[in-house]
Amino acid sequence: MSARSSENSDETRPLLSTQLDADDPTATQAKPITPLPKAKLTVATCIRLVEPIAFSQIFPYINEYLSNLNVTDDPKQIGFYSGLVESTFAVFQLVSIYNLSKLSGQPRFRCLLHESPVMHSVIAEITDSTNFGLALPIYSSAWAIGTILGAMLGGTLSNPADKISWLDFGFLRRYPYFLPGGVASMFTFLAVFIGYFILEETLPSKIRTSKKLHEIASAKLVNNRTHAEPLSAKALLANPAMLALCTSGFVLCFLDIGFQVIFVLFAYTSVLNGGLGLSTENIGYSLSTSGAISLFLQLMIMPYLIRTFNHAKMYNFCFWMFPFMFPLLAVLNLVARGGYDRTTGELSSQASAAIWVGIAIVMAMARFANLAFSFSIILIKENCPNSASLGMSNGIVQVAMCLARAFSPASMSSIFALSVDYNLFGGFAWALATFLLGLLGIAESRSLIRLDRQRR
Repeated sequence: MSARSSENSDETRPLLSTQLDADDPTATQAKPITPLPKAKLTVATCIRLVEPIAFSQIFPYINEYLSNLNVTDDPKQIGFYSGLVESTFAVFQLVSIYNLSKLSGQPRFRCLLHESPVMHSVIAEITDSTNFGLALPIYSSAWAIGTILGAMLGGTLSNPADKISWLDFGFLRRYPYFLPGGVASMFTFLAVFIGYFILEETLPSKIRTSKKLHEIASAKLVNNRTHAEPLSAKALLANPAMLALCTSGFVLCFLDIGFQVIFVLFAYTSVLNGGLGLSTENIGYSLSTSGAISLFLQLMIMPYLIRTFNHAKMYNFCFWMFPFMFPLLAVLNLVARGGYDRTTGELSSQASAAIWVGIAIVMAMARFANLAFSFSIILIKENCPNSASLGMSNGIVQVAMCLARAFSPASMSSIFALSVDYNLFGGFAWALATFLLGLLGIAESRSLIRLDRQRR
């Protein structure tokens, strides 16, 4: 075989096959588990908290906020406008994420760590095939913790002058939603400081190979990591597995963000208009509970799933939650209608208890479906052609996800608003639409099982 063909072979071979082969039982048994780089993992995990805090703090109060602004006289149209606001976060992330992923390979731009693909690459670079499965659940738990904190900030600190006596002063009465956004911004500034001044460089081509790396890796691995050239986005998308991760990732993020948007709208909307009529505080508590469930799944269940089951099959299995989550929400409105007193505007204790049990079940399903994001990170690493392309591989998948995140809030809120406004399918046309989208996600993710079988 020529030198040129050898290079091409190295560029198209999955990353984990150039490392210790995770699919080779003898290799796994022969190599002891490398200790986790606790300091670097802790810093990366702490910085990861920023995005979910900034993104989720607005959900508990956004509908109430827009209602108070009188953007529309029809309360059924609030969902459309809140979806537009919620999309702006992802739009700005979308236009920056690809180029920032490319810049992340330069040491002077390590402050860009807050961008998701850069962080995913850092976790892959500070671990190996023996401890990646241990590090990933810890790292992924940051999103769950951030969701808890963000929802608590939004639910507790909105309208603080009415809730907390020592915060009752003029500024916070004029700007009742300033405090949750201000506190979230403080977390962001702290993360930038930590990322720039504390986190060490992790890109193998930018650091001197340590003695420990020589002890745990072969000379060939070191050579590949040092001299491998990153592939272009076009070359990476020519890989069927990477393309499948992009398309399924788009559907995954569209459904995940769509669920958050629809749940908040559904919870805020009055019972007679097809919702649950929950207060801002209760919506915040619901989202915080969801984050707590996610934290439990990431830390207690995810390590077992990674060790025990095929990653592509688990990725597909997570998608099976989506077709059933949204219709279950619609059922909760029927329960609420059955126990709703039109005279007092209150729910009976039995109906209220049943609704909260139902919310817990739906939230547990949603958080289990979210495990697909962690399996996506694993599959990207397994199918990445070489270590130099890892940042770009994460980047193109994240671009697809951010594209979905940019369109999902406005699209889902519009579907919900139209369903309620025109009483389509009894006001539950949004449940039918999301059910069909869930089936599409199952079909898209299923292709990875076939590709994984071929790779093996």
